[in-house]
Amino acid sequence: MRKVAPRLPRILSDAEIESMHETALRVIEEVGIRVDNKRALNLLSRRDGVTIREHRVCIEPRLVEGCVKEHRRYLESMPDRMVNSDRVEIIKHVSGVNRFILDPNTDEIRPVTVKDLVELTKLVDALHSWGVRGAAPGVPQDVPPQLQAITAFWIGSKYSRCGGGTGATSRPLQAEEYLYEMYKIMEKPFSLPVYAVSPLSLKGEAFEIALHFVGREGVSFSVSSMPVMGMSAPISFPAAFVLAMAEVIGVFTIMNLIAESHRVTFSINAHPFDMTYGNIVFGSPEHNLCDLIQIEVNRYYGHKTISTRSIRSMAARPGVQAQAEKAASAIVGALAGSRSFSSAGLLALDEVFSAEQLIIDCEIVDYTTRFVEGFSFDIKDLDFDIIKEGVAKGNFITHRTTLKNLRKVYWTPKLFEHKMFRQREGEMTTKENVQKIIKEKIAEYDFKLEEGKERRLDEIYKKACKFLI
Repeated sequence: MRKVAPRLPRILSDAEIESMHETALRVIEEVGIRVDNKRALNLLSRRDGVTIREHRVCIEPRLVEGCVKEHRRYLESMPDRMVNSDRVEIIKHVSGVNRFILDPNTDEIRPVTVKDLVELTKLVDALHSWGVRGAAPGVPQDVPPQLQAITAFWIGSKYSRCGGGTGATSRPLQAEEYLYEMYKIMEKPFSLPVYAVSPLSLKGEAFEIALHFVGREGVSFSVSSMPVMGMSAPISFPAAFVLAMAEVIGVFTIMNLIAESHRVTFSINAHPFDMTYGNIVFGSPEHNLCDLIQIEVNRYYGHKTISTRSIRSMAARPGVQAQAEKAASAIVGALAGSRSFSSAGLLALDEVFSAEQLIIDCEIVDYTTRFVEGFSFDIKDLDFDIIKEGVAKGNFITHRTTLKNLRKVYWTPKLFEHKMFRQREGEMTTKENVQKIIKEKIAEYDFKLEEGKERRLDEIYKKACKFLI
């Protein structure tokens, strides 16, 4: 028996990615990463192989290659859940960066509140059996900015088995201290983002916070950047990724030199731009091409299972554009080997969360999952007698092989319908069906956080509310 599954061919060869990597090393050595932080510059100036020219940190290739080699070794030691798996499982991750929600009752787009987040977090948790992972899907706008990330984590931990959720883009240092304690209570790894700012710069609040936590127990760092083609990066796909590679592995090396006792990881991507509207774009054909490149580039650096972040749309509401962009992106990502999609339920890039869209996204990904599972080619299926028996009966619907393999071959949708027109009289609309599912899943919610953890989280949250307001 042979498993036959559809798969996209590679779009870049090993030699092409290697040449991109070599160019990135040259950029790091000759152009360097702009760093203005005096403490960081002082620490880096003491390192052999590092030259600082007018605030630009230039690093010899041997140092970068050494850090990259260690990163590959670390990733190789991590288990790959897809190895020897008989069935495809694609996980849907819910992000929490949005500040607005599409109210399923009023169809109004409005700022997300604490009350909204509690109900939506319950929905996300209730969809755990559907392969949905995540916590609080949003940043509450009815609390002060300095409390938003803490409140999201508090809600996510109390109402979701995945716990956490700190999607706020602005996380002041004081807030991070409370989050650090909350993470320890929840026994979750505390990883801080470090962003390379395109083109080739390392600065900003996230970097300052990362420096503050260097030396603290249980802290790790993740490096990434968002170069935008034709805006903060060259408009050429390969050149944009060369810049992305230089930024990320350059900053990754800097963080390794500054924070030697900490685990540092990285991922690389570049993004398209819409010259008409002046926006970064997700869900477009160019975004799908970027996703394909980032999968291959990150695999070059040792990643096994890649999240393509490819089920976003620029549409503000569920509809033709949202479903077309999300479905196309999901199929492309899965065919390229991704088994983990982020941003389920997000619309307008990452500004709006929709419970309705989350349910539709689950259906889109389930459709995609069935497609990339393919089929089995078994020589026994070519049995002449099976065909002879079916022909003699005049049908195959009652044949033993149909009854045996029906559920293996056919996917049964939760939402989509395969009815003919005459079968649809009096039925609910898709929107009504989605709203029914939302209410049913929230009613099924049954998660309860351990009493001791909940009490300690509440204590820290009360302190944060007292001292940060």
